[in-house]
Amino acid sequence: MELTIILLLVSLVAFCINIPMGMWRSKMVKYSWRWFLAIHLSIPIIFYIRTEADISAMFIPIIVFAAVLGQLAGGRIQNYCSYMRSTSTNK
Repeated sequence: MELTIILLLVSLVAFCINIPMGMWRSKMVKYSWRWFLAIHLSIPIIFYIRTEADISAMFIPIIVFAAVLGQLAGGRIQNYCSYMRSTSTNK
């Protein structure tokens, strides 16, 4: 496979793995050990995938960027779901 496609797939996996982590993180107290865990739990998984795909360390910033976007997207999704639950009227 071409390096560009592999890098895109690994970045997409990093993004998708971090969506639930971001959802979890948004419910935690900032700087608590659970908050820290929610941010860093995906790192060994992403490292394993990157090394198995034989992607150079030169591309780590791209993968980290995708992971951070996944964290932010997950936090936004969780906040939106919480907002919708709080504003819904159950009659």
